Amino acid sequence: VAEHGHPVTVFVDDLGVHHESVAKHAPAVHRLHMVSEPELAPYIKPAPFAHARIDDWHDALAWITERFAQNLPAPDQGAPA
Repeated sequence: VAEHGHPVTVFVDDLGVHHESVAKHAPAVHRLHMVSEPELAPYIKPAPFAHARIDDWHDALAWITERFAQNLPAPDQGAPA
């Protein structure tokens, strides 16, 4: 993020612990919790440090595209302890 200087960065991952780490170390990054495996998704709780939970690539693309269209860093949710 620092190298390229763009205000919008999106992180997509299925593990909540990774979202917590990004929230701590790069809070201005938009975080999308996505479990794209339909058989697993219903059993995975939403990651508390993600900004959104979307398990479908089509819907996720719309969410990601909107983040770039807004051209703003992620809102500050407060750093994890």
